[in-house]
Amino acid sequence: MFNLKLKDLIDLNASSIGANYSLSFILTNVLIALFCGLVIYAIYKRTYSGALFSKNLGITMIIVSVITSLIVMAISGNLALSLGMIGALSIIRFRTPVKDPKDLAFLFWSVTEGIICGVGAYQLALVSVVFIGICLWILSKKIVLKTPYLLVIHSTKDHAADLVKILEKHCSKFNQRSSSIAHNEYELVYEVSMKGVSQDLLKDIQKLGGIEKSVMVSYEGDLDEPR
Repeated sequence: MFNLKLKDLIDLNASSIGANYSLSFILTNVLIALFCGLVIYAIYKRTYSGALFSKNLGITMIIVSVITSLIVMAISGNLALSLGMIGALSIIRFRTPVKDPKDLAFLFWSVTEGIICGVGAYQLALVSVVFIGICLWILSKKIVLKTPYLLVIHSTKDHAADLVKILEKHCSKFNQRSSSIAHNEYELVYEVSMKGVSQDLLKDIQKLGGIEKSVMVSYEGDLDEPR
C-alpha cells in the first residue's frame, strides 16, 4: 500500500529544510530569543549568591537561547534532519563542571526559551520568562537560611564536655564533624549555626585552658542533624 522509497522520503524532507521561513519571521524569533536570554542573564546576576560571579556563564545563557531558536527553526518540518540533530547532540560531552545546581537550572531555562521562540510561540516565551523570573527572584530573596559555619579548635587538653556547654549557649544547632589526637594535641571540628555574634563564641572558647587556636569558616551548605 505504501510505496514510498527512501530516496523519495529524503527528497521530501530536504525540500522542507528551514520550512521556508521568511526573513521577518527569522529575525523576530532571534530577537525575542535574545530578549529572553537577556532577561535570564539579568535574573541570574541579581539572584547570584556565590563568591565569584561568572560573566562568561551569563553570556553563555544569552547565546544558548539564540542558538537553540535557530536550531529549532532549521529542523522544523524535516524528519531526517531532526533525527540527525538528535544523534549529533547525543555524542556531545560537556567537560566544564557545573558547581552550583542553580546554574544548571538557568542553562536549561535558556534552552527552553530558545525552543519556544524557535517554534514561534511568542506569547508563551514572554509569559514563561516573566513568570519563572519572578519565581526565582522571590525564592532567592525571600527564603533566607542562616549560614552555617565550620568551627575548628586546636588545643592541648580535652575540652569536649566544656565545649558542648559553650556551643549550647551560643549556637542554635551544632554537630561534631571530626575529632583527632596527634602528639597530645586535640583537633575538633564542629558544624554550627549561630544564635548571635561569632566573636562571643570564640572569646568563651579562648577562656578554656590549653586552647592554641580556634577558627570559624563560613561555607555554603546545610547543617545536618546529628546521627
